[in-house]
Amino acid sequence: MTDELQDFIDDLEQAVKIGRETILEIVGAEDEHFGPFSDRTIKRRFTRKDAAELVGVTADAIIKAEKAGKLPEPDKDEKKKMLGYTIYQIDHMRSYFKTYPWKAENEEARVLCVTNLKGGCYKTTLSTYISQFAALNGRRVLFIDTDPQGSGSVLMNKMPDEPLTEPVNEFTKQIFRDAELGDDRAIEIKESLQSDHYHLTIGPLAESLENHEFEDLSYAIQSTHWPNLDIIQSSIALSLSNLVIQKLLSDDSVQPEMIYTYLRAGIEKHKKDYDLIVFDSSPDVAFNNVNLVAAADMVLMPAPLDFIDYHASVRYLEVFKEAFVYLQSNLSKADFGSKKVFRVLPTKFDKTNEISTRMLSIVNDSFERFLLKGQPVISFTQQVPVGNFTLRSIYETEPHNRSSREAHSRAIKIFANAFEPIMNELESAWPSKQDYL
Repeated sequence: MTDELQDFIDDLEQAVKIGRETILEIVGAEDEHFGPFSDRTIKRRFTRKDAAELVGVTADAIIKAEKAGKLPEPDKDEKKKMLGYTIYQIDHMRSYFKTYPWKAENEEARVLCVTNLKGGCYKTTLSTYISQFAALNGRRVLFIDTDPQGSGSVLMNKMPDEPLTEPVNEFTKQIFRDAELGDDRAIEIKESLQSDHYHLTIGPLAESLENHEFEDLSYAIQSTHWPNLDIIQSSIALSLSNLVIQKLLSDDSVQPEMIYTYLRAGIEKHKKDYDLIVFDSSPDVAFNNVNLVAAADMVLMPAPLDFIDYHASVRYLEVFKEAFVYLQSNLSKADFGSKKVFRVLPTKFDKTNEISTRMLSIVNDSFERFLLKGQPVISFTQQVPVGNFTLRSIYETEPHNRSSREAHSRAIKIFANAFEPIMNELESAWPSKQDYL
């Protein structure tokens, strides 16, 4: 190794060290309005009218239950003024009134995959936001982050690859116990969790095609700070999983069709426990992303309103189409599930920008048959980058002045206009929802 190359490696190591220290400093800071990152309770408050709408009862019904002592009275400030209800209190109300909008027991969760090759297209924003939107509205949600960058995991209060010092689910509890008893495999996994969180990702499920260690994703599911919202997080080590899968192509003991459908098989058991499963994909066309599309009921492509992004999105679709043409021709035994729906959602629209307006017209005209009902568009809103910095989404924050309240309200409406038709289209497949929808 040359001295010049070693100097470059040393520089990269120093940059990584500085970057990670900065991240920890930011997430450990005490925010003026939201508190520390580690205190991830949802501070947002809802009026009684909003709470009644979310719960599916009248405001009078809530008041009556509170007066009867069936529900706790809302929190008040020192002047006895009502502060509003938290999402945790609203979830408790749904439990009391028995108004959870869940699927029937004999129905399965609907699966949404948000994917595009372009970075910065709102892929992770959409996948995390619709997960929280669905949970806010009472659905049981499993968010699965398959992007090694782990941005979706961070937004869900999981810091990928920070040393795991205590168990985070039943699987890691068992690992910690077995490691204490001297089990070699448990010790190996526990030591791995001190450096990365690979064993809490979808990665080990792919390896199980060969070693048969896991049959489903139970080992990776963690709860979040949101009621009814669980996560399978990502890890930088997940970037190697596509190489693991590629190696299995030459393994005669592994059925070829399972290489492209292992995630579909892996989530099958969990479809009874959730109403919605959301995949956040990585920006590539590799084995894992083919698996996500194979597992999905709806594939949603964010389409940023820029010509270069439009060009890249069309090329992405072309490569994906060729991948599935190959699979259809060569893997006749593969189970790709029932009918899939492809939808396009224009994002980052700026009505003050002429190019953005022209591109919206182009996207709407060219992809007309693939647009969501009502042709919603995600306009650019400063609330997204603000939320990314504070690590709290628009569904978690509480505005603190009139201008921020107005901006926050606009952002809520922008995303609701897109998420409601997505949820309606997905849930229309449930017989139990036919009359409702």
